[in-house]
Amino acid sequence: MDKSILHALKEMKTHFGVAIFRKGNGFGRAIIDIIFDKRTQYLMNIAINRMDAYTRLENAYIANDAFALDRLVAEMAVDYVVVEAAARETLEYFAQMVTDEMNASPELKVISPSPRFQPLPPYSAQPPEPKTVYPVADAGDVNASVAQLSIDGHAESQFQLGNCFVAGIGVTKDEKKAFEWYMRSAGQEHAGAQYHLGRCYAGGIGVVMDKKRAVGWYIKSAENGFLEAQNQLGQCYLTGIGVEKNERKAVEWLAKAAVKGHAQAQCSLGKCYRNGYGIFIDGNEAYEWFSRAAAQGHPEAQYHLGVCYLIGDGIARNPEKAAGLFTLSAQAGYNKAQYSLGKCYENGDGVAKDPQKALELYILSANQGYPLAQYQLGQCMLDGVGTMKDRQAAVRWFNAAADQGLAQAQDALGDCCLNGTGVSRDPGKAASWYKKAANQGYGKAQYRLGKCYDTGLGVAKDKNKALEWYIKSAGSLGGDQAEGYSEAQLELGKRYASGNGVEKDMRIACEWFTAAALQGNAGAQYLIGKCCAAGEGTQMDPAAAARWFALAARQGHTIARFQLGKCYETGFGVAQDADLARELLSGYKERDKTNTDRKTLKRDGFMNRVFKVNGK
Repeated sequence: MDKSILHALKEMKTHFGVAIFRKGNGFGRAIIDIIFDKRTQYLMNIAINRMDAYTRLENAYIANDAFALDRLVAEMAVDYVVVEAAARETLEYFAQMVTDEMNASPELKVISPSPRFQPLPPYSAQPPEPKTVYPVADAGDVNASVAQLSIDGHAESQFQLGNCFVAGIGVTKDEKKAFEWYMRSAGQEHAGAQYHLGRCYAGGIGVVMDKKRAVGWYIKSAENGFLEAQNQLGQCYLTGIGVEKNERKAVEWLAKAAVKGHAQAQCSLGKCYRNGYGIFIDGNEAYEWFSRAAAQGHPEAQYHLGVCYLIGDGIARNPEKAAGLFTLSAQAGYNKAQYSLGKCYENGDGVAKDPQKALELYILSANQGYPLAQYQLGQCMLDGVGTMKDRQAAVRWFNAAADQGLAQAQDALGDCCLNGTGVSRDPGKAASWYKKAANQGYGKAQYRLGKCYDTGLGVAKDKNKALEWYIKSAGSLGGDQAEGYSEAQLELGKRYASGNGVEKDMRIACEWFTAAALQGNAGAQYLIGKCCAAGEGTQMDPAAAARWFALAARQGHTIARFQLGKCYETGFGVAQDADLARELLSGYKERDKTNTDRKTLKRDGFMNRVFKVNGK
């Protein structure tokens, strides 16, 4: 193509691009990004010959679908004379479009065109120099000029002919011939062809699948500056597909593509900063890269940026902005965003609470196969959130998620089988589902499986295995106790307090009670309160005892409510308050003396000594 045209197009990008971006014109964004690519000569023909391709091009761009873009390029293959004429007319069309936009929007007039940008001279097609014409038997309806140039060794034409054969456009689809044309073009250092050769090897397109060779071609293309290859190479190093996993190298290649504006690379680099893949965790950097990709309309990046705002990672927490970003991403069909937006509507986080809207979004995401949405949809069906209760439907959705290996769904199926919810009661199947989830490290299922072994429910009774699963579920006292399952921590505390299966040790018992209590476990809050009141396993601390009783009582723990009443009655750890004591104790005294809670109180003899209530 005439260099003056390419120069003019570059000038257009520099001086008019910002205006189109500010106007938020989706088609403008697609054209501005794509027409300066090596595929320019083919894309220019869209404006004249394929008006319907505007919408298809924009959709492919928004979806970041490189294959669809390549297919469009192949469809636009025409001879260079027609392309050049189209390029000129297209340039004039876009220049007029931007001028109109600027006239309609005074705030954009500050962006003026470069003095070097001049109107194009009138175009008169000049016939090409005569060439020797070779037979083209396999070109089909593909324009003869492109096929001829391919045979003559023109790398770009060879590449485009490969695109035609891989997509079956103008010729009978033939992946093997596509591979051959890509190979010819790649041999001339055509970066796009090298990248597509990598895709052929990665997907077994026209050649035997070979992930290692795929990476080899990605490297060649990436070193030649092809952004798609740089991004793909980063993904390979990140996942260890076709090459030894190397997160540092992944970050290097992703960064090269990201700084040049590749949206997927920017999004992936953001995830590296968020999770510490190959680089130090940095919430601010993660936010920055997600923002750049999201500004390009990248749905996954919009979702991750929404998460930043939702949890306050790298930016102040803003649930409203989070919901707005989830909405943009969900409208583009991104299933994780649909699920997260559903959670916002279910909990009223950043939007008005709307269980029915939440259900609709869970359905959209679940139908795309997102396991968390399938599990959540099952919970909605089970509890009647946004819909009528339907236990059988709940089980079906739990099964869909469990088949994908989601531990929460496997655990939920265990509960259904154990209790006969939506299915026939089957303790054996329940234990089997608990074990699948437990083997993935899911704490709740590990605790449930421990209970099964403890009681012989669905499995042979085995106290040692029960203890092993309780320990796995509870986590480590030396680690992050909040990661452990609180019911398992409470269970271990009770065992150390009583010497059941372990050597009795009230100090360790108190540590486990505290770990569970800090997670809000009411039973553990009551028991650590007892220990603080009596000085068993820890220093006596009446004020701490009263605080723990109060926390448990707020959650409806009746014995803790009684003990808190005694604290106010006697002034133990709190200022004496007879009226409040009567209010707290009244409900208990009205209960039948055979009540289980009163029996429990009689067993708590040391509490009677503390409060001197003599068994009242």
